[in-house]
Amino acid sequence: MLLILYHSGTANTDLPESSVAKLVKKLRQEKGIIFFAVSENGEPINLKSYETGIALLKAGVIPLYNISRIVAKRKLQLLHVSSAPNLITEMLKNQVGELDESMVSPTEIKKLKLLY
Repeated sequence: MLLILYHSGTANTDLPESSVAKLVKKLRQEKGIIFFAVSENGEPINLKSYETGIALLKAGVIPLYNISRIVAKRKLQLLHVSSAPNLITEMLKNQVGELDESMVSPTEIKKLKLLY
């Protein structure tokens, strides 16, 4: 699942009945859905900048850093991998200049992979 977030990592996390983070966690745990995030305006994703972004990280959202939403969507469509950790690895691998790998936090990604 590709989440297109407003700004660099903001989404509703306040109201329990409509919290994006709560929905992400529920679908991740119950259905094994992998959630990736990009920004709507193309700015790099930093889920540590805002309280809502932190909630999304804790729920299991994988930031795609500076990958544009169009490229992220196409990359997800083209990749055929058998496990969640492998999909996460491939999405965060620079293939043709779509990702500045220096932005990727290996420690953060390792923690997120453990959720899947």
